[in-house]
Amino acid sequence: MENKEEPFEGGLIYTPNPPNKKYIFDNSEQLSGGEKAIASIALLLALNAAIDAPFILLDEVDARLDQDNADKLQKIVKLLSNQIQFILISHNPDVFAHSDSLVEVTIQHSKTTSEAFSLLL
Repeated sequence: MENKEEPFEGGLIYTPNPPNKKYIFDNSEQLSGGEKAIASIALLLALNAAIDAPFILLDEVDARLDQDNADKLQKIVKLLSNQIQFILISHNPDVFAHSDSLVEVTIQHSKTTSEAFSLLL
């Protein structure tokens, strides 16, 4: 915490420690995009364990993940999906393959409206 005497007046200092890297101290610039994504997901899931939100929205969180970490994310989402609903926005077909349902939203540039298609898998 930034302000231990008034904890609701300050922010939270979160220092991830990725495997196979020395301690990073306070500089998140030393983290890759994928490491930042994993650290953010880990923090979000830890906070959700305390808050118990009705759903979690992840917007293209897999974009910077390598295939191995994207697979791990899919397994975690599948494992936790019986406890909480996940809404994932992604362009990755591998994410679609592990989904329970899909919603595609498209826009036609000649029109000013969007179209949505849904599919239960």
